[in-house]
Amino acid sequence: MPTNSTSSLTGTSMATPHVAGAVALMHAAGSIGFANYYMLYPDSAALVLKQMLLDGTDPIAALNGITVTGGRLNLFNACTAISEYVGLSPDGPFLSLASATFSDALTGNNNGTGSGRALKSR
Repeated sequence: MPTNSTSSLTGTSMATPHVAGAVALMHAAGSIGFANYYMLYPDSAALVLKQMLLDGTDPIAALNGITVTGGRLNLFNACTAISEYVGLSPDGPFLSLASATFSDALTGNNNGTGSGRALKSR
């Protein structure tokens, strides 16, 4: 494209930034249940997130057979789904930073102690 002009482009390379942004927004909108599930099972949680994204699309007849879902991205639906995600066991224990061990690269404190803001377990 020449400088100071616009054009129309198509293909997966054009969709990739939109999908990456959608996934980032979904992570920001995710419930505590989803965050906990993601920490425990990142591979399975990624598939759950993908399915929520695909299930949240708006069906468009003209896109049937052209896109995977036959629809267009609907971030409201996807973010609503992930914000309402409960998880496998809503009554089970959640991870908390209060019980986590960590290593502080700045101070070299590797003994699992330190101060910081702890998340409450339910």
